[in-house]
Amino acid sequence: MRILIIFTHVLGGWACIQILKILNKDIRRSAWLFLNPLVIIECTGNLHFEGVMLSLILFAIYFIMKSKQMASGLFLTAAIHIKLIPLLIAGNLAKTLSIRKAFVYLSLVLLGVLFLFLVFINIENSSRFFASLRLYFSTFEFNSALVLPLSEILHSIAKGLP
Repeated sequence: MRILIIFTHVLGGWACIQILKILNKDIRRSAWLFLNPLVIIECTGNLHFEGVMLSLILFAIYFIMKSKQMASGLFLTAAIHIKLIPLLIAGNLAKTLSIRKAFVYLSLVLLGVLFLFLVFINIENSSRFFASLRLYFSTFEFNSALVLPLSEILHSIAKGLP
């Protein structure tokens, strides 16, 4: 497992260098990400797949910059299959394309994601997935220093309304 993560980390570094070359930027900038000790420890030391996801996203960006939407869509689909976070950038990748190509690109990604998730579709897994989503949205409160006072203010305003 560790070897697979290190291998994708190295390939992601190569993709990052290629993207920087296309953008005419200094390729030493890729070291900020791929030689960062925190990234190395988190990905290879703790065996978290965020590094693999990041490498797949970099390949998706690289291929979309090379006008190879099919390859980009496949890499983005694989990244989404690892973690759902890349769904957030799918629209930004599609913005670089014409409307027709963006529609085809996003359709390819959506069909790929649905196809890969067919393996996990059964009642037991879907109930666990939705329970996890409910837990995430009901229990976890990020920036609670801001959320709690704001919610108290809104609740007091709502109580005073007729």
